[in-house]
Amino acid sequence: MNQTNEIINIFYESINPDINYQNVTTRQATNEMIKRYTYQGTFKMATRVVKAQKASNARIANGEDNDFCPTAITPYEMRAKLPKFKAYFDKIDGEKKKKAHKMPEWKPPKIPTEADREEGRKKLEALRLKFNINK
Repeated sequence: MNQTNEIINIFYESINPDINYQNVTTRQATNEMIKRYTYQGTFKMATRVVKAQKASNARIANGEDNDFCPTAITPYEMRAKLPKFKAYFDKIDGEKKKKAHKMPEWKPPKIPTEADREEGRKKLEALRLKFNINK
């Protein structure tokens, strides 16, 4: 399978089983992206676009999120909406960074109860006996 067909196949297998491999516009758009962004870059881009659409649709269906991902069911549509996808990915990546660097919520220290103190005394006494330490 040639590179153009491999990129088109990403859409075929994931979101558009009716895609026409022989469509001139689709093939031309795919070839232009391969020339401009390389095969690896185009492959990664197409894979990320398809995954993002599926994830966004799942979150919206579950009522978890109203954040709308741009849609593209062909390489031609992906090429036409690249600026929208870039803005969407920048936003998503920024949110991930914020979550990764979020400070944990402060919780006050637990105030020991009398039972906790008694347990601590027993452990301390066991250690004193074990190591033969006098008070």
